[in-house]
Amino acid sequence: MQSIVGASVHVFGVSAIETMKRLKELGVTSVDSARPIKAAIYNEVLYSEPYRRFGIEGSHFQPGDSKFSIHRLISEPSIVCPCPVCKNGLNNDILKLGTRKHLLLRAVHNYYHIKKMIAEWPYE
Repeated sequence: MQSIVGASVHVFGVSAIETMKRLKELGVTSVDSARPIKAAIYNEVLYSEPYRRFGIEGSHFQPGDSKFSIHRLISEPSIVCPCPVCKNGLNNDILKLGTRKHLLLRAVHNYYHIKKMIAEWPYE
């Protein structure tokens, strides 16, 4: 692929974590993703080491939506987090619903974990 497009390849619009990892293995230099903000909008909290995705308890998903099992819903943070929002602690603000401020805090939290996870993937 690099012989056709050059050594520095950036791919836009990647949302799947597995796809991001595979692109890195193929030598893609960087990717662009709206996944962290979309996850925040849909009341999802992401963590790295290992990758985990939780729904926020009290979120109104459509009836019959099996996006999260009861075991994947959280009402309070239980994972100490080093992101700039949580600051090596537990920040309940990322789980608050209904305000732009808390949505943006959740988005920064999610971006931190996606970026951290990608940065730790080895190049093949």
